[in-house]
Amino acid sequence: MIPPAQLQSLLKAFDGLLAAGLAKFRDLFFTVVAGAVSGTIHDYEGDAGVLVSVNVMGVEDKFTTYGDNTLPGAVGRDPSKTSGKAEQYAVAAIQAAKSDVDGAYELGQKLAAANVPVEDKEGWRQFQAKFGNSRQAVLNLVPHAVAGTAPWGGTTWQWGHFSQWMYDEVNAYVKRTMPASVLLGARKFVDDHLADDNIAPEGQKPFNPHAAVTGQLKDFEQDPIGTIGKMILWSPLDSAVPGAKPTPPPEKPALAK
Repeated sequence: MIPPAQLQSLLKAFDGLLAAGLAKFRDLFFTVVAGAVSGTIHDYEGDAGVLVSVNVMGVEDKFTTYGDNTLPGAVGRDPSKTSGKAEQYAVAAIQAAKSDVDGAYELGQKLAAANVPVEDKEGWRQFQAKFGNSRQAVLNLVPHAVAGTAPWGGTTWQWGHFSQWMYDEVNAYVKRTMPASVLLGARKFVDDHLADDNIAPEGQKPFNPHAAVTGQLKDFEQDPIGTIGKMILWSPLDSAVPGAKPTPPPEKPALAK
């Protein structure tokens, strides 16, 4: 058992390391969570695709398109999961936009030859008469995601609102992509800075900092997102998802003015 005076000295010495460790943890937490959520969505859309819609002369065309390296003929890509239609619309949009630019340039040349100043209202009237709705026509050829079709719809991608699907997929993404060096570095930090010994204040249950943090790292390896939730007392899962979950810490009361 460590005498109270020695324990106080030990905790005081440990305070700086703890503050530095918490700062590193906050940086790691936000990086891991933000990267894992965006990476999960990115990979899902690349594999399962995104339902999009294009409005062509008042007629809606819905189809599924995909992400990186999915144009027709992409090496190793299933031909049924390519973005050929999206490519066709992209080409059409670029051609329409180029036609507008070429037409606007030609109109500018004619106006200049007629000595019509750039700021003259007649020049802008002619421009509007010829190209007034062309910008929207180009934008109509750009696919837009159909709302409400993704499995993380609404706010289910936000921490504290994860659906079970999002929780499982983000966990799988972290375990699949996290470099082994991250956990190795964390274990080395623990081994180098936390003594593998019991701290036992008088009348209190013994506590081994090294064993406790090592246990957290093992839990993180198996369940990254859930372990983070337990550490910050705030589960990523939405409260409507069945199962016991820790709740966020209470907000600090507002200071009286």
